[in-house]
Amino acid sequence: MLHARARRRYALLGGAAILLLLGAAAWPWTRTLAPPGGPGESPTPELPAAEAGAEQLQRQILDDLLLQAGSGHAAEWVAAGLEHPLPEVVCATLRALVDLHAAQYAREIAGCLRDSDLTVRKWALWAVRELNLAGQSSRVAVLLADEEDDDLRAEAAYALGRLDARECVGALAQALRDPVPGVRYAALASLADFRAVEYADEVTALLHDPDFNVSRWAGEWLPRFRDRSCVPSLVALLGDPAAHTRAAAAAALGAFEAREHRAEVSRLLDDPDATVRRVACTFLGRFGSRAKDAPALARRLDDPENRRVACIALCRLGADEFAEPVARLLAFEDSWLLEEAIYTLTVFRARGAAPQIATRLDAPNFQVRSYALRALVLLDAREFAPRIALMVSDRDWFCGFEDEPFRGTIGEFARQALDRWGHPEAAPEKDVR
Repeated sequence: MLHARARRRYALLGGAAILLLLGAAAWPWTRTLAPPGGPGESPTPELPAAEAGAEQLQRQILDDLLLQAGSGHAAEWVAAGLEHPLPEVVCATLRALVDLHAAQYAREIAGCLRDSDLTVRKWALWAVRELNLAGQSSRVAVLLADEEDDDLRAEAAYALGRLDARECVGALAQALRDPVPGVRYAALASLADFRAVEYADEVTALLHDPDFNVSRWAGEWLPRFRDRSCVPSLVALLGDPAAHTRAAAAAALGAFEAREHRAEVSRLLDDPDATVRRVACTFLGRFGSRAKDAPALARRLDDPENRRVACIALCRLGADEFAEPVARLLAFEDSWLLEEAIYTLTVFRARGAAPQIATRLDAPNFQVRSYALRALVLLDAREFAPRIALMVSDRDWFCGFEDEPFRGTIGEFARQALDRWGHPEAAPEKDVR
């Protein structure tokens, strides 16, 4: 039984909570499909912008409930909101139950997956996932099969993987034929996590999927479903009329580490499709030959859509004889390209490129400035100490190369480098941000 003080508190706050929730707008649900680099985590639904102090009051009420959660009655009081006729109240209740870790209401929460209101269904799926209600996986599988909203079907496919619902692989395999690419991708990602080899044929068929994100990851994850006996058929697909299939086959050969087919993949460097060329560059950066493939990769530095990936490949091959064309990349304004070019020149120990690197010490992007500064220090380019002295007041965070031990601002790193070189800091402070 609640303490007398708590009962009085709820008598006052309970009415305020219901009035607040009756008038509150439903929290918006936002999601982003996984990026091309791989599967992503579904985001948590966001709170709305504060309106007339409503969010602050709601937080005070929920915080008070959390303080009383140890008695076991707070969750019971909140769970009653799942039966409320207003969707806004049900959504708020689902959020509160997650805050209270109230997994004991698994059936009631999963029952909201059948609610007529889309926002409620989205919040219910989020709650099932956050509370890891694996026992409700079958209801999530039904949602995947029957839901009309494309984003929610994709979230359901992701959720089955998060819930480790191996018993629902049949529903995921069915979703591989969904008309929406995002749903097919999400189902593929979960099946790959389960290594569901019984659906190897269905996954192999996705190499022909018209959506490159789906076909590419079908190739990347194919080793989770098949052994290397399928490699010859993948080589044959390098000549497929469809560009996305050629790219997916090359990605699959990379996933199988089929370096014996380097020559076949290297021919794709001249493919008319930019995506195919990009996948070929990535493969050759891992398994290519410096003597045989570096010259062709260096030509890709003039490929507007693949300069960066070609630079990465040359760096991995250690092809320092191409430092000069890499240095020419510093004339572009693409921050990612600049970072990769500076890093590659540093790996090549390209002391002759120090003047071009120094031109990027005042780049607008703080990561580019960090890379340029770190490169000049590693190249021991002391002639640029006066330029570096202008950076000692730079308060942006220093982002060095991978495994960078330094933690601090760009200005602190610059001061440390000058101290190491014995250079007096005579220059006036200047904020270069």
